[in-house]
Amino acid sequence: MGQEALQPDRLCESHIDLHDRQHFEIAFTYDASPVLVRPDGRVRFRVDAYFFLPPSLGVSALSYGKDDFFDDVLSYLRFKTPDLSSEALADPLNALSPLNVLSFNLKQLVELPTPDPELETSTIHEAKLLGCILIANWRELRKQARTLVKTLSRFARPTPGFAEAIADLRLRLEAEHALLMRFRSLRRAYTDNQASLPPELLDTLRVVDEYLTYRFDENLGKLHQVFASLGEAAAELEERLRWLGAYEALYRQEEGFICLTNSDPQSFERYTYRTGALKKHLAQVLFLDVRTVREVRRFRGLVAALGAGLAAFWSTLGDRNINVQLHGISTTLLILIVVTVYILKDRIKDFFKEYVATQVQRLLPDQRMTITDPMTRQRIGSCRQTVRYERKRRLAADIRRVREFTHTIDLDEAREEEVLSYRHDMTLEARRIHATHARRMHVKHILRYSVANLLRRLSDPNVEVSRFNPRTGRFEVVLAPKVYHLNVVFRVSAIGPDGRAADPVYHRLRLILNKDGIDRVEKVVHNKRMREIGQDHQPEILERTDDPLLNEAEDLSPS
Repeated sequence: MGQEALQPDRLCESHIDLHDRQHFEIAFTYDASPVLVRPDGRVRFRVDAYFFLPPSLGVSALSYGKDDFFDDVLSYLRFKTPDLSSEALADPLNALSPLNVLSFNLKQLVELPTPDPELETSTIHEAKLLGCILIANWRELRKQARTLVKTLSRFARPTPGFAEAIADLRLRLEAEHALLMRFRSLRRAYTDNQASLPPELLDTLRVVDEYLTYRFDENLGKLHQVFASLGEAAAELEERLRWLGAYEALYRQEEGFICLTNSDPQSFERYTYRTGALKKHLAQVLFLDVRTVREVRRFRGLVAALGAGLAAFWSTLGDRNINVQLHGISTTLLILIVVTVYILKDRIKDFFKEYVATQVQRLLPDQRMTITDPMTRQRIGSCRQTVRYERKRRLAADIRRVREFTHTIDLDEAREEEVLSYRHDMTLEARRIHATHARRMHVKHILRYSVANLLRRLSDPNVEVSRFNPRTGRFEVVLAPKVYHLNVVFRVSAIGPDGRAADPVYHRLRLILNKDGIDRVEKVVHNKRMREIGQDHQPEILERTDDPLLNEAEDLSPS
């Protein structure tokens, strides 16, 4: 089974993940669906984020400006991995299967009398795309396994459908491995035709194969961790996982890929470095080219130039009047006029720099991104980004409601919060995307935010607390965690063909911070319409642990 499809009423989906102690991520998936296409062939989405900064963080507009915010945000744009199940990939009649396209293209390249650079490039893209889809499907298989085990753990003994569920998962695992073997057979079939295929294409096939064996082996290990708790109930599946693991280890040895051994500690270093490079290489087929311009800096320079020009004009005018009237004026008055002219000249320059620039900035985005499809070199979208500090009492009613929902402590700390707002307006050239891509129809915008600059003024992560312990009848000193709460509210809207925003979706995160970084993230409101808020207020907790199964978000962003 492939990745989950976008629901019809979720034209812009969101996913939130705790990346590490210093970063959290939110990914927006934009659906360039024909239902949203405006007369100009575009689709539009708007995301508003409100950071409620408590006074205890020591952060304000003076200490944390727009440039600081943009420096703390890493932004990636790519196509969403196409949703093609193992059945769809294996179907020989499916023209959208990259496995079928790859097989057809390789045959064409061997039979062509002269090289075809365009077909060669397309074939390389298909090989990389196949790798991305297989890895996404393996991730989905792990999610299904984890859900199954969690369900089964609620029962004291195996339920009647337990054996069937395990058997079904094993069948899905075998189907995924069969696809991997089909790709390898295809690669081997053309290895002997090196004279007919370009070296870059052969290298790509080998690189994709290498990365897939690493990731499939990792997938087997994670499945083993999932089913280990079931003991004898999943013994046959466990045995199959071990057999596949041994097979992959032997395959890597035969192909000359990295083999992890305790006798060679550097093999682990080579492995992590190599897999990081391979991951980026495959993900290139999904990533979009982005050119970012800081509009504020560009117009700040223009305004400064205008101010300097006007100041120079005033200075020249003053000098002219001084020269004309020089013989009929006292020395003292002349000095006063000269001083006044130069004071006004500097004030005019500063006025343009500060006041006029501020007024112009209100009308312009702070940052603009131009999005280009690397395959066609066509512009397929743009994004306008704006950062402002807002007065809390002037926020829109819906944002205030989401922020005030389920307060942990209703004290002045929350009332005195500084509010930093971030908005991005995403416009996609849907018709251009549709004309080029039959499978990559959704654009994913990944924002990774660093909290490092918010931690500089925080106290030590633990404080000593003296207390009387009634159980022991003694006084004692214990260490208690010192934490801070940072609330972030997101409002996500699709802009319809009529220019009006669709029913927004809201998120609210409560970041629990200490001096060392993010302790955990609580999803107080997640993917809710306004009418749904209040029906269920149990927050979902995101924590970083050593268990990779708890940190399974799709991650094709550069490491």
